[in-house]
Amino acid sequence: DLGKVFQGVLMADPKQMGGSPSALIRLWVHECRRVFRDRLVSDEDSGWFDKQTGRLVHEWFRREWVDVVRDGGVDESTAQGGEEARLLFGDYMARGTDTKVYAEVKDMGALVRTMVESLDDYNAQTKSPMNLVLFMDAIEHVSRVS
Repeated sequence: DLGKVFQGVLMADPKQMGGSPSALIRLWVHECRRVFRDRLVSDEDSGWFDKQTGRLVHEWFRREWVDVVRDGGVDESTAQGGEEARLLFGDYMARGTDTKVYAEVKDMGALVRTMVESLDDYNAQTKSPMNLVLFMDAIEHVSRVS
């Protein structure tokens, strides 16, 4: 499973990271959440995971979690504690192109539109359409499993 974290980190395009240590840390946290945190079933366990991640960011990267998330464009009130910050990376934002770039998703509005469009495309092509309500937690989950 640790290999999946490294595999995810290596999928990112360094040019998209902009040479920012904070961007690399956000990518690492995203991959750890995707591989490990998504298996946890209780809010208590997820909170514990987030606290441990914040501690590791401080201990090994010498950065405060709030600063790392703020560098990614998230305001400080959202970044407190780590668990509320939405860190998403994916290769699905550039629809209609053959080139897939694994990059940080910073525009949540664009993410919602992309997911709704993808669902609409799927529903137009299938005999069994899915009438889903795409709230942010569901979109975040789909983002991590895609």
